[in-house]
Amino acid sequence: MGSSEEDPRKVTISHGKQSGHLGVPSGPRNVISIVNETSIILEWHPPRETGGRDDVTYNIICKKCRADRRSCSRCDDNVEFVPRQLGLTECRVSISSLWAHTPYTFDIQAINGVSSKSPFPPQHVSVNITTNQAGESGGFCVSVCLCGCLFIHLNVRS
Repeated sequence: MGSSEEDPRKVTISHGKQSGHLGVPSGPRNVISIVNETSIILEWHPPRETGGRDDVTYNIICKKCRADRRSCSRCDDNVEFVPRQLGLTECRVSISSLWAHTPYTFDIQAINGVSSKSPFPPQHVSVNITTNQAGESGGFCVSVCLCGCLFIHLNVRS
């Protein structure tokens, strides 16, 4: 592809006398979720395509859904993300202070320094999770998202 007009995911960057085509990263891959009552750990693999850059970071978009998942809204401000929700440099986040027995959707976005110049939203992978009752099971559930999110659920009792 010779110009950014041929591939809208590519952005032409000029720096001094040099210019080149850099793109946005593809979405994260192979998400694993671990649900422990009303807390979740999400882990994933980096995108296959980084857009030719080494500054890929991740944003977590949290949505709380109705039981039928027909409508979702952004999570409350009381939801906690460790180390943080935006600008993650590692492929792991811990999320707590979620509602019990509640369906959530988490979008894990991959972005880089040229993502803001793209006319398209960041590439992402979505994970649907339903929390447990706080103090209910003494165990946790592990879900693995492989190849387009075919989920394998393992219930582990302690």
